[in-house]
Amino acid sequence: MNRKYTIFFWLILSLGSCNKTNGPVSPAGVDVYITGYGTVLPNTVARYWKNNKQFDLALSTPGYFQKSEFAAGIAVAGNDLYICGYGSSGKNPITGLNYIAKYWKNGVSVNLTDSSPKSYATGIGIAGTDVYVIGTGTTPDLNQLPIGKYWKNGVGVILPGGLPSAIAISGNDVYISGTMVDSLTGREMAVYWKNGIPVRLPDSSSNARANAILIDGSDIYVAGSDGNRAVYWKNQIPVYLTDGSTPAALVSISVEGTDVLVGGNIRSIGTYWKNGIPVTLGEGIFLNGVALAKGNIYVVGTIHTDPSVEYSGYWINNERQMIFDNTSSTNTSQILVIKH
Repeated sequence: MNRKYTIFFWLILSLGSCNKTNGPVSPAGVDVYITGYGTVLPNTVARYWKNNKQFDLALSTPGYFQKSEFAAGIAVAGNDLYICGYGSSGKNPITGLNYIAKYWKNGVSVNLTDSSPKSYATGIGIAGTDVYVIGTGTTPDLNQLPIGKYWKNGVGVILPGGLPSAIAISGNDVYISGTMVDSLTGREMAVYWKNGIPVRLPDSSSNARANAILIDGSDIYVAGSDGNRAVYWKNQIPVYLTDGSTPAALVSISVEGTDVLVGGNIRSIGTYWKNGIPVTLGEGIFLNGVALAKGNIYVVGTIHTDPSVEYSGYWINNERQMIFDNTSSTNTSQILVIKH
């Protein structure tokens, strides 16, 4: 075959392979964890997958006969697996169900709050023997406004004026990303807290949010949004990935060597960027987590086929892996890849 046509044929094959459906693949040298939840009628169960195998966490929240439990964040420390989330604990006559913030260590649940008011655990990090969990509670009045919190070894601490989004541990330092509201203007500000001290991130005087945080050596990465622009900050210096003409935000970040992978959504199009180069997953696909390990790109998200139908998606290097069924009975929240 003529070399020119050989190259052309190879390009067609390469382009045609993008976003194709594959059987599940488990790249060597890593463990891939995905958290979320699934439906086991009449209950909703907290769920995780390790290397494509599904595990359901035993229903354990007291106080309500019909259980609804959700896994939201994950951390691995040595041989121990920590998953945080929340579970329904009874009906609230004003706002529906109450929820207990909780985490599971190797499948054994630990409740962080009592049955009221609503509380959610959304991220978890381990520092030695200390367990840090971030999340939100609510005010005890009828308004039930959200209150930013974190728990250290089960003891709750309020983050005044802020709502946390993600947590990262580096040595003895604890970093929490999130959003604070200016008490005078009502404007949202992207921040992170280092050991409880807030650091405001530069923005363009629009509402800004910090949705994810990662520590790589001495570098601090935070991903989020500034107005309609997707942005991440490296050591407080913003790197804008979109121009603001369409609403966009980043929700996840991963770093390997000199490579920076961030993921988010441009309106209703799931998109990730590796070193600033965008790759779209498609219309109606909402990305919620990315990871970069040994050169491979891992993505989880939600696929909307129409307004009433959604199901979970998992991609490696832009190829969809069939570890979920195409129903609304499974949803994902986070992905973590551990190299070994």
